[in-house]
Amino acid sequence: ENGEYGVRESFTVKGKKHAASLVSMKEFAEQRIKGVLAHKDELDAALEPFLDHWQMYRLGTVDRNVLRLGAWELTYDSELPAPIAINEAVDIAKFFSDSQSGRFVNGVLDKYSKSLQSKKSGEGQ
Repeated sequence: ENGEYGVRESFTVKGKKHAASLVSMKEFAEQRIKGVLAHKDELDAALEPFLDHWQMYRLGTVDRNVLRLGAWELTYDSELPAPIAINEAVDIAKFFSDSQSGRFVNGVLDKYSKSLQSKKSGEGQ
């Protein structure tokens, strides 16, 4: 496929080569951006208890938005396993911020994920 919308892009993640159409990558990104924007206040409130003496507004822009994206994926993307969502968020934080941010994002999203699992198992009883 060589049309504008059928162009295939390849990218490498952890040494493994993947291919995706530009359209599917755009749709994937748009879904997440729109989801985070639609639920920003709810995500911020849900994440704050896991920030350990921090508040969302005090976090750096990258860390704050990576946490929102990760929390949105954990909450609203049932097809994406939690460890993958968390690992992706950590990788983004490390790439665009620093290694300390990666550890911080991992800790917050791990606690948030466990709280979601706890709520889901409580609802199923």
